[in-house]
Amino acid sequence: MAICALAVEKRAGIFVGAMCHAPALLGLTLLSLAIFSGSSAAATRIWIGKVDPFWSNPANWTNSVVPSNGDSLEFADDVKFRDTYNDIGPPFEIGSILIKGRNYVLRGNKINLHAGIVSLPGNSSNLITLDMNISAPLSISNRGYFNQLELAGEIRIYYDPLVLETSSSILISGLILDTNNVGVVQRTSAGTVSFAPTGRVAGTWIVEEGELNLGGDSVIPHLYGVYKSVLVVGTDASPPGSARAVWGANNKVAADTLVTVGRHGRLDLNGFSQTISSLSGAGLVDLDSGQLILRHPAARSQFAGELKGNGTLLLEGVDAGLELSGHSTFTGLVQTVSLMVTNPITQVINELASHLILSGTASNATVRLLTNSVLCGHGAAKSLITSSAVVRPGPGTLRFLDAVSLDPDSQLAISLDGPEAGSLETGQLNLSNAALNVTYQGTDPGSLFPLIAASATGGSTFDGMGEGAWLVAGDPAAPSEFRLTYAGNNGANVVLERTGLFAPPLLRIRQLVLGTRIVEWPIAAQGYTLQYSPTLTAATWTSDGLPVPNVTATDFFVSESPSGDQRYYRLIR
Repeated sequence: MAICALAVEKRAGIFVGAMCHAPALLGLTLLSLAIFSGSSAAATRIWIGKVDPFWSNPANWTNSVVPSNGDSLEFADDVKFRDTYNDIGPPFEIGSILIKGRNYVLRGNKINLHAGIVSLPGNSSNLITLDMNISAPLSISNRGYFNQLELAGEIRIYYDPLVLETSSSILISGLILDTNNVGVVQRTSAGTVSFAPTGRVAGTWIVEEGELNLGGDSVIPHLYGVYKSVLVVGTDASPPGSARAVWGANNKVAADTLVTVGRHGRLDLNGFSQTISSLSGAGLVDLDSGQLILRHPAARSQFAGELKGNGTLLLEGVDAGLELSGHSTFTGLVQTVSLMVTNPITQVINELASHLILSGTASNATVRLLTNSVLCGHGAAKSLITSSAVVRPGPGTLRFLDAVSLDPDSQLAISLDGPEAGSLETGQLNLSNAALNVTYQGTDPGSLFPLIAASATGGSTFDGMGEGAWLVAGDPAAPSEFRLTYAGNNGANVVLERTGLFAPPLLRIRQLVLGTRIVEWPIAAQGYTLQYSPTLTAATWTSDGLPVPNVTATDFFVSESPSGDQRYYRLIR
């Protein structure tokens, strides 16, 4: 015990100990004994409040004994002075606090608390404005019915989670500093914890049971900036529906908060707007008519739960990606946009595109992709609208029950085979001259590759690719040739037919005399069209003005005299 006492020192108003080899709980127990060793055996001191509000007055305590370090305090019911003031100089080590009376106020100097707080009476309101250091595992409990315990001071927790318990109400109007990111754990069964306009917690808040009402600044970043703020609503082990967080106004948690909604948790946005860093878990998120914004998380996140409501889930610069893998009744909008971010050191501005992976179902939701966003997966939604975005189905089939509408600046990127092979399925299809990007690994020797299955089309095609257009994809050393058809096969609307290996025809140009040239290519390249352009950077190539090709036994050829104009030639199919 003497060795332990030597290891104790005071830092920034609190006592800490260096326990190198003992378990954490044992270390705290020995530390507490060392702290209290300078006083007589710990006792329970009962407040009778006869004379004035001051704790240092012996007449206010039973047996006229003022509490000393290590004592537990009990505040009786039938007393004169309930607005009390701790004027005992800090640091004041208190074992525990038991409030038996109604409408108490505990004010004054900071305390070091070691064994928790219990407020018992019903139909009452008790207020604690004391600043506290907590360096032991303990709880603050409000056990009466139809009452409220308000915590208005600054509470610093160091080594163990602070547990809040109530069957009625706990109001946070002060600041809880989660200095080591150990967390505040809410276990309030049928009760609620609410944040007043001045209330906030810096660090991690875990709702295991009960309801959390978010007001004030609520959850803010860690005091020292080491950790992001964290909000966990419900755990997989909690009883179903036992944990809930409810918004009372816009933006009640910090924008960089990591939010997890456990399997039995519920997050109610209540029609308000909130920006967070990431969303994960498998519980229920009810946006109502509100907007939940995910902005620039550091890592990819997955939400396997249910989205509900008719609001908006907005991804801003979610370059790491969000996967929606649950089954949702959501009738609102899932929208993705990019985010311009300035490097604080180099001042270089980078664009972060948003990535959405849809592997679950949101059959009543509309997905809108904007500004270089990317969508992939094999899930289902109601409809898809794009503007300057990339749709990359797979692995598997990406389905939209109502319609898919691509704009001319968007791209459909499809892998024909391999582990990422995908396809698109929809009711109404409008391609609007969007680009088509096809990759082929050569692992599937089949001849037909359905790209899009649609019940109806708007008559549009991919950019520059009408019926029968040819594509080349695959190994650059031995690429394959594909023919595109919008007529479909077995109910599919857009199909690629692999016609074999691609052998590019050789185009030969011979200058006969000044101003006269012959352009010729193999007759085996039937189906190709000769085009020319005055520059390689020309926006369009054309066949206008070229004579009809002549045919020999082995070649097509064109003889022309273009008045000395420089021309580039190509074959296209």
